[in-house]
Amino acid sequence: MRTRKAAALTVVIAMLITVLTLAFIVANLVSNQSRITSHRIERARAYYAGIAGINLAIDGLRYLNWGTGNRTLCASGCTANDSDIPYRVDINIADAPAIGTPVSGVPNAKVITVDINYQFQL
Repeated sequence: MRTRKAAALTVVIAMLITVLTLAFIVANLVSNQSRITSHRIERARAYYAGIAGINLAIDGLRYLNWGTGNRTLCASGCTANDSDIPYRVDINIADAPAIGTPVSGVPNAKVITVDINYQFQL
C-alpha cells in the first residue's frame, strides 16, 4: 500500500514539474514575442516619422519658401509640432552639391537630410 502511494506521489510530482516547466517556457515565449512586436511597432513609427519629416521639408520648400537650414519636427517645442510624432525628427535642407552629382544641372535643387533619434527601451 505504501509503495502505491509513493509511486502515485512521484507521478503527481513529476507531472506537476512538467506542467510548470511547460508553463514557464510558454510564458517566456509570449514575453519575447511581445517585446519583438513592440520593437517592430516602434521602428515603424520612427520610419513614418521620418517620412513625415521628408514630406514637411518638401512642402516647406514648395509653399512656405523655406530655404536652406535646419528645422525640427516633434510633439512640441520644435519648428513644426505634431502630437502624433513620437520621436524628434531633425530636418536639414542644403543646396545641391556641385556638378557631377545626380541632381547636378537641376536649377535650385536641394538636398533633404532627415535624422530620427530612435531608441527602443525594453
